[in-house]
Amino acid sequence: MSKGSTKVMLVDDNPVILEILRRGIEPYADILAYTDPAAALARCQETPPDLIICDFRMPEMDGGQLVQKLKVNPETKAVRVIMVAAKTDIEEHLRPFTDLVEEFAQKPFYIKELAARAKKVLDRIQWEKMQNMASQEGVILGLLS
Repeated sequence: MSKGSTKVMLVDDNPVILEILRRGIEPYADILAYTDPAAALARCQETPPDLIICDFRMPEMDGGQLVQKLKVNPETKAVRVIMVAAKTDIEEHLRPFTDLVEEFAQKPFYIKELAARAKKVLDRIQWEKMQNMASQEGVILGLLS
């Protein structure tokens, strides 16, 4: 997978966590990082990323509100989301979001594990992009098996 073909937006109000996420995900995609969910949402509406990895607990707008705003907008409803949250938040507050997010990552997390999970989602996104391109005229169709 070509790094430049996929874009990941990281959203976390903690700059230290944001930097850890950036270092872990950077080998697999181009990164946009935001500590302010409202600014991240505005950027998504301009140019939607392929994947958003966001924290659930943030001031002003939490990750759940961010996801809800993304999913009601036709331009951003297809953006995939990995939500990072504490185990109790996942169990108690995030059940309504199971159909809206790709997966949940439990805090505390190991960056290598989260990066591997993100890479699986990015690989799937890349495969879907290739499938969509293959249906265009002038592109050879088939399987490489």
